[in-house]
Amino acid sequence: VSRTIYHASQQLLSPQQESALVAHINTLTDRGTPPTNAIVSNFAKDIGGKEPGKNWCSGFVKRWSHVLKSYYLTGLDLDRKKADSIHQYTRSHAKSTSMKSYH
Repeated sequence: VSRTIYHASQQLLSPQQESALVAHINTLTDRGTPPTNAIVSNFAKDIGGKEPGKNWCSGFVKRWSHVLKSYYLTGLDLDRKKADSIHQYTRSHAKSTSMKSYH
């Protein structure tokens, strides 16, 4: 059995099913309700008939990133997450307040 045939038999969704799922995700995103990874995994389970693995959604997003419109499916940049944390804001605010007292 060729490697290509083996991998195709191991996939949760066929390429046509994945393409339909991408179209559905983009439709939801256009309507203002982009799905989360958990929702996409549930869609895949409904379509494919079996539970996707824990890393299935991230692989799906990588395969289809060139056409997916939803940014909820991509992970946050770690530096951006740190910059947006309340801890960073309070720490930064405390520093700027203490610096003003020296002037």
